[in-house]
Amino acid sequence: MKRTFTILTLFLLSSLNSEAQETLQTVTDRGNTTSNRISLNPVYQFGSRITAYGAGSGYFDIYNNSNSSISLALKRSDGASVFEVDGHSMSSHFGGNVGIGIADPTARLDISGGIAIQSSLTNISTRPPVSSSKISGEIRAYSLTHFMADDGFLRLSAGAGTTHSVQSYIDLTGYSTVPDMNMNIVLGAGGAERMRILGSGDVGIGTNDPKGYKLAVNGKIRAQEIKVENTNWPDYVFTKDYQLPTLQQTENHIKEKGHLPGIPSAAEVKANGIDLGEMNAKLLQKIEELTLHLIEQQKQIKDLNERVGDKATISKKDLVRK
Repeated sequence: MKRTFTILTLFLLSSLNSEAQETLQTVTDRGNTTSNRISLNPVYQFGSRITAYGAGSGYFDIYNNSNSSISLALKRSDGASVFEVDGHSMSSHFGGNVGIGIADPTARLDISGGIAIQSSLTNISTRPPVSSSKISGEIRAYSLTHFMADDGFLRLSAGAGTTHSVQSYIDLTGYSTVPDMNMNIVLGAGGAERMRILGSGDVGIGTNDPKGYKLAVNGKIRAQEIKVENTNWPDYVFTKDYQLPTLQQTENHIKEKGHLPGIPSAAEVKANGIDLGEMNAKLLQKIEELTLHLIEQQKQIKDLNERVGDKATISKKDLVRK
């Protein structure tokens, strides 16, 4: 069966209302072609149009049987190329900028609207490794298990030139049956993971397991100021009903345990670390207890001095009498 595509070329000739039609050549599916050059340049500048009608599926095909380049350019007078499908535009500016949904792009790629990336690639066991062959950057999307509300996985990575094995990347994950990839954000630098934000909001720096802490850091931290809130401040040491340990009790505990009462041992600190707010409160408690002991000792010293003074006065009086 022959499929006939007839190209109708409209030329404006002598007036705005005059119109002419010319059938160039009937092209069939046997491979017939037309070698004549088609040029549309109307006398009256109201634009040109080529329209093809057909009931079945059709396409516009440009084929070159050599290795020469092929270009399709629909240009405006300012040098920009504009393509439109069903009222939605895509443009290429003469400066090299490309716009999707926008006629005058201001960047190399200027998009008006959202971007959806879909893929049928699967990875259902572990987090996929960072590509070592991508030296110019990449955007990769995976669909994991295809089950229920699986949102998949998206990786953004920057190229690192000849040192691509140590590139930086960001992994964004939705719901996943892979625990390591379930609703978290991973930031990598130097080819290794450096920071992770879990779906719970917990943040790990230098570790992928914050262990329930809002911020877990495996390494050193330097800051100009740290504020720790604590509602159990040890002012209770100065209340009348506080049972102040005696110095003898403290000495006995030190001999038996090797550390102050209420203070964790070195082994406990090594295994579990310390809570800064809690430890500061405990240290203040010991300082307050020590202060009370000093106050009491000062009273005793004063009393002894007074007694010694009284005895000295009595001795002087006895010497005078003799």
